[in-house]
Amino acid sequence: IRVRPAPGAIRTALTAAAPGDTLALDAGLFREYSLTVAKPLTIAGARGTVITAQGRGAIFLVTADHVTIRGLTLRETGFSYIEDRAAVKIIKSAWARCEDLLIERSMFGVYFSRSRHGIVRRCRIEGNAVTESNSGNGIHSWYGDSLLIEDNIVHRHRDGVYLEFTRHTLVRGNTSENNLRYGLHFMFSDDDVYEYNR
Repeated sequence: IRVRPAPGAIRTALTAAAPGDTLALDAGLFREYSLTVAKPLTIAGARGTVITAQGRGAIFLVTADHVTIRGLTLRETGFSYIEDRAAVKIIKSAWARCEDLLIERSMFGVYFSRSRHGIVRRCRIEGNAVTESNSGNGIHSWYGDSLLIEDNIVHRHRDGVYLEFTRHTLVRGNTSENNLRYGLHFMFSDDDVYEYNR
């Protein structure tokens, strides 16, 4: 399904898509937020495809299994004290993939919640954190299992990569710089492997 920049275009395409479809987003600026992906889909961008939430909330909320999001620039979730806003928030999902994304000025970059077999690969995640209390983490997992976090670059978040209650996960080849607290932070997370990170 080809999606051209227009008000509500991505939301309309998500409703119309059948499981297994690909949404091919044209280059240009989309102004949308709180886009729930509730069926297995691929969402792919062309060079120069930008989605901005304009500070109004999360961009993608992934609740289905087997969702792939790749090749997009995602911007401006805004900050909230009452919700964890992320460019991509993956909730109770298996086999979600985030690849080749540029994420700019978002509270959290990619956020896994009770998810397994997810992949974050070759993403560049650029935050604008000033204090720990009003910022989130670049790549965040809460109750995760069997994730792959590989070849990402994370700058200027609270923590670059944060794992909590996350098991059997491989964190490999990432660069985490100029974050406020930790480059890599893990709590109550067992049987994980960390290789070749800077």
